[in-house]
Amino acid sequence: MKDKLKDLILILVVAGLVVATLMPVADKDDSSDNKALYGLNKPLDASVTETQTYSKLSPENNKYIQPGAAEPLKDTVHLFMPLVVGSKWIYRVEGPKKLIKDKTWTMEIETVPSGEEAGKARAGFGNTFNECNIFAEGKTIRLDCLPFTEPLMFNGNRPDTTTGTFLPDYHYAINNAVWKQHFKRKVKYDSPDKKGKIHIQSAVGIQTDRAMVSGNEQTIVPAGIFNSLRIDWTGRIEIKAGKRKLLSQITSEPYRTETTWFTAGIGMIRRRVEYLKPQRSIISFDLVRYSRPN
Repeated sequence: MKDKLKDLILILVVAGLVVATLMPVADKDDSSDNKALYGLNKPLDASVTETQTYSKLSPENNKYIQPGAAEPLKDTVHLFMPLVVGSKWIYRVEGPKKLIKDKTWTMEIETVPSGEEAGKARAGFGNTFNECNIFAEGKTIRLDCLPFTEPLMFNGNRPDTTTGTFLPDYHYAINNAVWKQHFKRKVKYDSPDKKGKIHIQSAVGIQTDRAMVSGNEQTIVPAGIFNSLRIDWTGRIEIKAGKRKLLSQITSEPYRTETTWFTAGIGMIRRRVEYLKPQRSIISFDLVRYSRPN
């Protein structure tokens, strides 16, 4: 009799465990812990860009999206970056605290390129802005405005020259299309001699960013849900002191990968930078607001 009772109790316990695992678990309300900017309740996870997340975060049932983008500009020479004086893009920034100066990064166009003369923009974190350049050759754009393109050891070092392409004519932005943008900057480089003594040298960093179009995606950012062009980047750098190349871990392999998402008539809606060296660091920029003069 005792054995039958033990068996019955064991059966009831197992059944209870099965039922417990099948019951839905209520999500914890963490909105009070993550008050984001511009009324957003919770920051988007850096990986939320794939099509399969669309139904989960659709406008009808989510608390992440607060539309903040002007209507796409249809009549624009540069389809993926409308060059209109007064246009402003505000992004929410997430990443390591030691690298992020503020929770927002803004870029605003002050003048547009004309002939060989570069256009000017002001860009920066929070309320601190610097002037940067936008170059246009036909329907090709290059710029030196974006932060976190250079190796972290040179973080904040503005390039002396910028060549190549940041965005090509949209006719060439087809799947698997490849292009490059180049930066040249003066740097101070620490290198050890054979005895391990560190020497600081004046050098030149020649950076090459290689882009490849990876197709179209439906991308979710605080400003809304957009059809976007995805571009994957790889960053390498060569360092020269005079005519001599300086070889180190940072020059032997790519130091950074990056993905940008562009929406026609609006511009860049998302950017994700991943530094591979000296340690892995991820920084994301998500569009919160896009505006331009009427």
